[in-house]
Amino acid sequence: MRTLANATGFRRRSAADTWPAIKDLRDLYAGQVYGIALRSSWALPFVEGGGAAEPLAAVEIVEVPETFFQQARAEAEGQFNPEAWGQMGRLRDGTTYLSWPDLFEFMVPADGRRIFGHFKTDAGLGVLQTYLLGQVLSYPLITQGIEPLHCTVVVGQEGAVGILGDCGYGKSSLAASFLKAGFTLLTDDLLVLREEGRVFWGYPGPPRIKLFPEAMRAILGAGITGTSMNPLTTKLVIPLGPDQVCSKAAPLKVLLVLRRPITKGRVKTVSLRKMNRRQAFIALMANTFNPKVTEPERLKRLFGLADKLVAAIPIKSLAYPQGLSRLPEVVETILAKISP
Repeated sequence: MRTLANATGFRRRSAADTWPAIKDLRDLYAGQVYGIALRSSWALPFVEGGGAAEPLAAVEIVEVPETFFQQARAEAEGQFNPEAWGQMGRLRDGTTYLSWPDLFEFMVPADGRRIFGHFKTDAGLGVLQTYLLGQVLSYPLITQGIEPLHCTVVVGQEGAVGILGDCGYGKSSLAASFLKAGFTLLTDDLLVLREEGRVFWGYPGPPRIKLFPEAMRAILGAGITGTSMNPLTTKLVIPLGPDQVCSKAAPLKVLLVLRRPITKGRVKTVSLRKMNRRQAFIALMANTFNPKVTEPERLKRLFGLADKLVAAIPIKSLAYPQGLSRLPEVVETILAKISP
């Protein structure tokens, strides 16, 4: 089992604490992801090498029985969106309740120091970690003052290239094409940043990428396999090898904002244009990882991050011809245009 340094920010529980006690933290898996120190009941895909000498925050992830959620589920049910698959509700004491029916449910106490979860399916850890280390973990991060972006990042010799865009815009497919060109993956989908002067450092996420089967075969090769991301999609969670991932924080060089995909054939060439300050700010706000948390303090912090990123990093809009066969050309053009 990997261990953590003692000074990771975990707080001691008082006798008045009503949350379930963790009998022995030494029994939990320990490691880092996104520069965050985690202790978990589940064996998650931690980053080899740690990612951060001084973790940005610390979170305990504890498995509990399904009965633990009965009262919270009843209290949160009135806030559910009947048209959504994943459900979220905020309890009176500030706890966040999250559920994906037939898969798992979670509770995040108001202090953001712990996640309590129950795994209701035999689909495997690949499915669990996709949601746990994404949507669920974003709540503790925001509570502890960390603003995650919805961004996939690849790393080359000159720095990290971030790819922003809504679900279905092709972030992961483009990132996989960068991997084929010799880049490594820093993170897929969720990006945590640390500011140092005018440089923003991105932290490594889980060593995996999510791709549809046709993209996986076309870009990474026929021998690659993955596990289903969830029952509602054919997208696969594909583990990556040590030579395909960047396990250290990397300086962000440029952010590419993918435009909405247009009907195949409408876009003939790769278009990479620098966005003005207003356009870039709006794009960053649209690509926060968790738009459901809207408290004024959080929005103020998010505005501040976007303003600093716009001032420090080139942010460019990207449109390119659709089709997996065109992606090598897209990567080549991007590299030519962002190189010094």
